[in-house]
Amino acid sequence: MIGNTGLQGEPEWKHLLNLGEQLLELPNAAAQCQLITQTIQISLGCQANVWLARPFYPLPGEPDIPILPDVPAPVLVMQALQSGQEGCFTGQQPASKKKKAGKKPDHAYPPLAVAVPILNHCNLLGIVHVERPEGPAFVASELNFLEGITAH
Repeated sequence: MIGNTGLQGEPEWKHLLNLGEQLLELPNAAAQCQLITQTIQISLGCQANVWLARPFYPLPGEPDIPILPDVPAPVLVMQALQSGQEGCFTGQQPASKKKKAGKKPDHAYPPLAVAVPILNHCNLLGIVHVERPEGPAFVASELNFLEGITAH
């Protein structure tokens, strides 16, 4: 179950299955991106954006949407794009949120921003980018939820 979300009482797998069915009913990639963004924002209480990537987008006859790498994107999104590998790319908490300097290495702090590649058969279709600039940091169950969405 994910934090303070609308998922209470519904198993995560069922939520993802319902999302997949809704995505199939939508007319184009732009509408699908909007549904994914809204689902993540409601489920995780964060800011979210879906960035689609060349060469698979734009699709013929679809509305114009920003496509990577042609548009400016956050550093974390570009790192995930350049990697092209699955998994979460995380941004660390800012220095003002850390405890005393020297206590923990940067990677020990839970992330306030995450970029997750959308892959299909090793083809990079895009990146999901989420952030909570003011916290709280993302926890493991939320990262698993994001990986579930991007694998769908």
